[in-house]
Amino acid sequence: MTKKDLQVASRIARDMVRVFEARECAPPGLVAALDLRRRAFTLLLFAYDEARVAITYVRRREGDAELIAPSLYGVKKRE
Repeated sequence: MTKKDLQVASRIARDMVRVFEARECAPPGLVAALDLRRRAFTLLLFAYDEARVAITYVRRREGDAELIAPSLYGVKKRE
């Protein structure tokens, strides 16, 4: 680990503390809305993953499932 790595980690930790502190002071309606948004996004990710599994099975012979339902995580392409 270098000194720069420690500085970056320290900056990230400070930012995280600020976010958590801000959330503690946020109005209850905002916290509930943020929680609902997080839960909805999680359900979307699970549903999309299940759809990708189904498409991969159905299109296994054609091999084009990745074109129909690409990864949401931005997989790096090999060169």
